[in-house]
Amino acid sequence: MGQSPGITIPETEDFLVEAKNIQVAISCSKLALASSGTVTLECAVLDTPVVVCYKLSYISNFILNIFNKSKYISIVNILLGKKAVPELIQSNMNVTSIVKELSPLLHKSEMRKKC
Repeated sequence: MGQSPGITIPETEDFLVEAKNIQVAISCSKLALASSGTVTLECAVLDTPVVVCYKLSYISNFILNIFNKSKYISIVNILLGKKAVPELIQSNMNVTSIVKELSPLLHKSEMRKKC
């Protein structure tokens, strides 16, 4: 699991935390669940399937909808001008949707060679 600066993730035996080199964590992962930001572009460059999740406050979402001209929030989708990676935004970001989007990616990625 990649760890952003300033974020504390409790240690567990279930997964490793990589705080210094996020690219290593991404490149060795079968898939990623990421917030919208440069990490989505890193996943694309490192050929790691990703599902993008993002939830804003009501006011921030309202303001974003006024000014945002793109129908996407992910840098990858914005740059390509099409939906290349799944985006789960606001009320669409829930456990059911996350599992629905991640499951097929996990099964496909198990066939791929990783670290």
